[in-house]
Amino acid sequence: MTKKIFMLLAAVLLSGASALAQSGNPVKGDVNDDGVVDVADIVAVIDIMQNGGGTDDGKYYWYVGNTKPTHIDKSDVKTAPNEIGWHVMDESVSSMIVGQCVVENQSTWYVCIPVINGSAFTKVLSGGIDVTTGYRVTTETIDGQEYTIFEQKQATKKLKYEFSK
Repeated sequence: MTKKIFMLLAAVLLSGASALAQSGNPVKGDVNDDGVVDVADIVAVIDIMQNGGGTDDGKYYWYVGNTKPTHIDKSDVKTAPNEIGWHVMDESVSSMIVGQCVVENQSTWYVCIPVINGSAFTKVLSGGIDVTTGYRVTTETIDGQEYTIFEQKQATKKLKYEFSK
């Protein structure tokens, strides 16, 4: 009953406060990325809360690439671990190998791995040796999900490492 009252109140409050996206700029409060702030965004927030802070589709995503991500692009999810971009991840995984990713020019690499149920990836392994010293390791929130972000300290053309908890 409380949820229905909250939804009705939110609908009334937002009916006069809808905002449309302008030229690709994100709209503050547009949780579901449809370009409008409305009741659907409240539903998305409730879904996120019910999923314990996870993504609204119940999936977890990890990222590898040369730009630091600020948003999960679910429209272009990759399947091979050596493809640059976002990938779906099983929540029970305790280690993962990022296949050899290659770019033309030396670049800084970023690997973002979700913190699931308080359990975070903290190590970068090469041949069984922890090489975390080659990365700046931070924790940030992307689209409501907490991530461990490994930022390579030295630019390279290739990346291939194993990440573990």
